[in-house]
Amino acid sequence: MELNANGKKDIRFILIQVPEYTDEKHAAYKAGYKTISALCIDRVKKAGEYIKTNSPNSEFDKGFRVYRLIDSHFPENLFKSDSDKSEADNIEALKAHIEKASQSSLFDEFDIGDIITEISLKNGYGLFFTLEQIKGDFGDNKVYRLTGNGKDALLCLDPALKDETIETLTAEHAEDQLIVTKRALDTAKTWTLQNAFGDNLRVV
Repeated sequence: MELNANGKKDIRFILIQVPEYTDEKHAAYKAGYKTISALCIDRVKKAGEYIKTNSPNSEFDKGFRVYRLIDSHFPENLFKSDSDKSEADNIEALKAHIEKASQSSLFDEFDIGDIITEISLKNGYGLFFTLEQIKGDFGDNKVYRLTGNGKDALLCLDPALKDETIETLTAEHAEDQLIVTKRALDTAKTWTLQNAFGDNLRVV
């Protein structure tokens, strides 16, 4: 961070800390830090504030993101095949597993940040992505531009795509990659988007 502030560099780093519990006898625990990761987060925050204070004219960005390692939000990633069954049986079991897992419950508003992060990682946009809502005739839908690793895509995780949204997407953004959810599509909407976007359509 000091190199970024003083040398006008753009160095990014990933800091990994196991959420180990703090010893109850330790001063950190008594200060309110129940885990070592909580202490680590506060140290990074204070270090950034200290450097910013001492380099007031620098464009140094002291912001950071905190991630946690969790299971995937997509049921197909949680399925485990049975080595004692045939490939055909495992495929049928996977279909049943996905059908049983209600996708609507996966996209809870409180998990949306984690879901976007997972989508970004799986599609090659990385952890250091940006998300910006774009303007257009999208009705009630919210469409974002996801940017990272030198590429970008349009992203809409709404439970349903309005007709005017599809018309705007196909007319004005057919050259972009588009990421939408399965639950937002029916047969007609799927055909329309596939016809317009081709290989640039990603359904999650």
